[in-house]
Amino acid sequence: RFNEKDNGKIRKFKAVILSTEEFDATAIDVWTARAAFSQDALINGGGIGILDSKFKDINDDGVDDLDLKFSRVQLSNSFAYQPGDINQKLFIGGNLNVDVAGESSGNTFLAIDSTVDVVGRFI
Repeated sequence: RFNEKDNGKIRKFKAVILSTEEFDATAIDVWTARAAFSQDALINGGGIGILDSKFKDINDDGVDDLDLKFSRVQLSNSFAYQPGDINQKLFIGGNLNVDVAGESSGNTFLAIDSTVDVVGRFI
């Protein structure tokens, strides 16, 4: 839940990327991870960077997932609020880890969460 009326009391917004059989969240280069309310913003180099991250087993399946924290204020400021908006998609994208030679793998990821509830408007 993303509450824009909290007047800065909640400083971090948490997002989680779960590992699955098809995707290993620990392959994400966390320092390239960015969040935005539109896919176009991420593709064009926009969005906001992370404040903190941690690999841990969030859903108790024995596999590490990625716990990301973003600035709530920066995320709020990037939100293009439209009257009647309640549920918004949050896009998180970035690069996957470098290969064994230390070069970028060239692979990227895009995660989409359609369950972000937006309440009110940050004043």
